[in-house]
Amino acid sequence: MGATATSLEVREATVSYGSHRVLDHVSLDARGGEFIALLGASGCGKTTLLRAICGFVALADGAILADRIAILDAGGIAQIGTPEEIYNHPASPFVAGFMGATNVVPLGPGVGEGWGETPAVAHFRSEDARLCPPDQAAEGCLVLRGHIAQVSYPGGFYRYAVRVGERQYLVDDQRRLVIDDLIGIALPESALHFYPSGASGCRVQGKALNRGRLR
Repeated sequence: MGATATSLEVREATVSYGSHRVLDHVSLDARGGEFIALLGASGCGKTTLLRAICGFVALADGAILADRIAILDAGGIAQIGTPEEIYNHPASPFVAGFMGATNVVPLGPGVGEGWGETPAVAHFRSEDARLCPPDQAAEGCLVLRGHIAQVSYPGGFYRYAVRVGERQYLVDDQRRLVIDDLIGIALPESALHFYPSGASGCRVQGKALNRGRLR
């Protein structure tokens, strides 16, 4: 790619949180080899624009095209790749959390093929899980069972905090459910990002999930 080639295009990017519009039809180009600084007062939309470029925030309108993006952690590059690669295959727990997979499920050893006796954790996004009856068996899913502890309405859906033992998980759902109701969280394997417990990197592809290994 030449030095004058466009490597990033933002066209009419619009993001709203409920009735509050954070980005209002923002357009921006960045050419290959060019550095652009975003300046503005707190709350003006700088972080939201960067998260939208990374694929972390969905656009209500407009489009973003980027060749590759780099995620930085503690002064180093945690992962570099296309937005789709980083969003769908985060290389570390840090990248997973940065890309929205902030729910963390502790798992025992022997979770999948090639894992041996290494304990693991699985990260997932609130929008990739679904709520189900607590006694329902979901084929091909890990099911967590707990009760609804909190509920909020960010706009367009409800966000539930579900307490499972000492842990709490966020799950999005279109339905209005009742606090303290018993509930299940169904997690398909495709929604889970697996890592060795305590690791800062080294994503592992989990296969043949053994749901009986949940702590």
